[in-house]
Amino acid sequence: MLKCNKCCCVTQYSYVLCESRILDQLEEGRVVVLDTIPSTNQYILDNFKHVKLGDVYVTDYQTQGRGRYGKSWITPNKQSLCLSVYWKLYRNLFSIVELSLIVSFTVADVLKKMGVPKIKIKWPNDLYVGDKKLAGILIEVITNSKDVFHLAIGIGINMSICIRTKLKIKMSKNWIDLKDIGVNLDHNVLVATLVKKLRKTLSRFNDNQNILRMNYWQSLNYLYGKSIELFSNNNIDYGTGTVLGISSNGALLVVDAVGKVCHFRNENLSIRVL
Repeated sequence: MLKCNKCCCVTQYSYVLCESRILDQLEEGRVVVLDTIPSTNQYILDNFKHVKLGDVYVTDYQTQGRGRYGKSWITPNKQSLCLSVYWKLYRNLFSIVELSLIVSFTVADVLKKMGVPKIKIKWPNDLYVGDKKLAGILIEVITNSKDVFHLAIGIGINMSICIRTKLKIKMSKNWIDLKDIGVNLDHNVLVATLVKKLRKTLSRFNDNQNILRMNYWQSLNYLYGKSIELFSNNNIDYGTGTVLGISSNGALLVVDAVGKVCHFRNENLSIRVL
């Protein structure tokens, strides 16, 4: 067992990240374990000229983690898991929303098969258990030229957040971690499993394969049947409606008060469940 940094609580759910243990489970590719870092996504953004396709950077301590709209992603020392993948997309057109859904689906599928119960995806990039957030996805475009998009694909998972940390950052009401739901995963096994699945999925996406399995995705749709309000990050209100599902290209389908079905693909939308 490891004691949390600057915290009196002790957790049996802590595993030390080990680069060699992760690589032993992979057939190819590079995975770099970073001790303490501002942000794994930012590391790729700062060094992308020196990284290779599929390189992964992982840490259990970010000091300046972020989510969408520049919001902070809290990563307490040894209590969460963050990893980022560098990828290039050779596609004329692609949607960040569609890719966020595909990555979210991949992470949810891995966690479900590793024993996480009742996991759902809140369109387009959050993973929920019950009504609480377990994990999030952040995809950032580094640069693009000649139809090649360079991306940093970040994933953050709450592993075992101690009580003192939850109280300090006021996260106990809206967040959940694997410890809360009784799931004990070796961090190194989880990283290796995610990396294998993500590299395979992203390669298929690059080959223009349709990999949104609609029926299965619908079973993971946290918002299905819920009444919601949609608004943009600059507070433009798009109104309210009921979620029907998603389209084949990842758009959120919402029926409004007069029965009109609206398609939303803007990754800058925020959603509030009513």
